[in-house]
Amino acid sequence: PYPPGEQEKAEYYDGLRNQPRLIARTSATPFVPNSTRDTYQFDKHYKQREPLTCHDIITKYSQAFAVDIISALGDYPWHRFYPIRINDEMVMGRPVVFVIETLADSEPWETSIEVALSCRNAIRSMGITDVEVEIQQVTQVPFANKELDAFIDTACKAAASTPSMVGEKANQLLLQEVVENVLPFSSHIGYEIHNIKSDKSGTMGLHLRLGDEDAHYGLTCRHVVLEGPSNTSADINVDISGDKTTLIQQLTPGTAASLVDDGVALEDNCRKMYQDLAKKIYEWDTWYSTTEETAEAKKSRCPTSEERERLPKLDSLLTQVTEAAGLILPMLHESRIIGHVAYAPSYAKSSRGLLLDWSLVRLGTANDSAARRTNKVYIGHEEAERRDGQVFVKDAKVRRQSLFRESSKLSDHISDDGFLHITGIVPTPTDGQAARLPVGMRGKTSGLKFGMTNEILAVRRDSTGGKLVVWEWIVFCERNYTCFSAEGDSGTAIWDHSGRFVGMVTGGIAISETSWHNDSSVAKNDTETPEASASASFRVDARRDLTFVTTAEYLFESIKEFTGRTPHIL
Repeated sequence: PYPPGEQEKAEYYDGLRNQPRLIARTSATPFVPNSTRDTYQFDKHYKQREPLTCHDIITKYSQAFAVDIISALGDYPWHRFYPIRINDEMVMGRPVVFVIETLADSEPWETSIEVALSCRNAIRSMGITDVEVEIQQVTQVPFANKELDAFIDTACKAAASTPSMVGEKANQLLLQEVVENVLPFSSHIGYEIHNIKSDKSGTMGLHLRLGDEDAHYGLTCRHVVLEGPSNTSADINVDISGDKTTLIQQLTPGTAASLVDDGVALEDNCRKMYQDLAKKIYEWDTWYSTTEETAEAKKSRCPTSEERERLPKLDSLLTQVTEAAGLILPMLHESRIIGHVAYAPSYAKSSRGLLLDWSLVRLGTANDSAARRTNKVYIGHEEAERRDGQVFVKDAKVRRQSLFRESSKLSDHISDDGFLHITGIVPTPTDGQAARLPVGMRGKTSGLKFGMTNEILAVRRDSTGGKLVVWEWIVFCERNYTCFSAEGDSGTAIWDHSGRFVGMVTGGIAISETSWHNDSSVAKNDTETPEASASASFRVDARRDLTFVTTAEYLFESIKEFTGRTPHIL
């Protein structure tokens, strides 16, 4: 190994969306910067991340292994570690790299490489000889009414109906756009929340009940609703303090105003569509049909039977779009206060000494809409079927076969109006390894996204500096999207295709604005099993940032420990 220069530190991970900086690596392969290659993009080499798929480290990864790595790290200021494939897209093979993240380049290279080599020795002592260790500096980003719900239910059912004509499909697409625009105002999870005294905002993850209590609570991240590092040591417990002054609002004023403007624009667009078609039919019926024109000229002006059938449907659609705009407009001028922060343990408060980043917002029961909060996520039948088409692929005998060991069809769990109801939780793997899961989320910033978990969970450093382990799911996104989550998605609930709660988004790796994003295909090994080839057939975009997810089981254990009551998903 050799100490990297400034150019290698900055450019070694070219292609990764978060553009981490290299601190040290145990491999000795010479670094060739892209700036020395041909100026054409196809001659440049970019790194990309991929799931592990098949490797010996999957079966040998365990809590004991994690403790060995923590011992090898010693006093080094590490933040998180995990194995993953990071490869040069222009080079055959997908080597597994053991990544150690740090938030600051504060140690001399000699210290860093000594730690990296110690970790490699620990890995090789398990009989794994083809994994190198890389320490990288990353920027951690915290992704920090009854009538409307009734409208959404009705509109979603209409959008889910089978179109009987070409024009009706366009109507459905517009109606789906209207639904997406009003969902953030509704009681369904995934809406934006923020502390009215702060500019920060995030996402409401789940609606819960504690023990036998009638009150409802909203689960999100502590850093979303409280002022972060300046107040990390203070517990918030309304049972002790009685303090109900930290008020939480649904939607910032700016977001609410933008959504209202979008609703008006959708209404204007729909009205113009209706008026243009109505004018065409009226002018033909009252004038053009009797004029002395050629047959060809008349044909161009004559409304088709499909257009005549579409007009009343457009009229009905316009009524719905106008209703939607009318429902959210008054909310722009309402307080939209949904409750107050009731519970929020300090980041280091846990009997196990582990990092905590969650908060419970007690929802105001005086508000009709707050009293009817749900754990439903709008997906839509068409989107669910598209997703199933990616997860269940045809084999040689044209039979549908899942790319995942544990998976069910998303469409089988969607209600008639296109919603998935979140219920139950996915257990935390005992030794940090599990079959990959296809997962999804609906966040404040990213909206509806789909991805899959890595076979191995990341280990996040506990805040006390001890040797205890915090497992975090690593989530990759579909290739169709640039990233799975973004700033503002903190608190978002992650769920699998059967509607089980997988965990909560607490943070991710920041995306570099200067990083490259390519669209080359992922190599596929024909000898791999269907599950093993998921990263190819599933069309994973491995060049975007990773999302780290606190496991559901750990969250619920922490909530029970802190509040003294067992959380239940509504």
